[in-house]
Amino acid sequence: MSETDADKTSVVLQEGETSAYKWVTAEELRSMPRNKQATQRMLNFIEELI
Repeated sequence: MSETDADKTSVVLQEGETSAYKWVTAEELRSMPRNKQATQRMLNFIEELI
């Protein structure tokens, strides 16, 4: 499992575009139903990181 040093309180949601966020592991992201996953572009980016 990867960890981040990002401060969770530093996340700023864009009004009208986002309503919430959730920190998940790469494995949790891969196992999410497609209707809850990030865009394919984001998934490709995540794959490059791990």
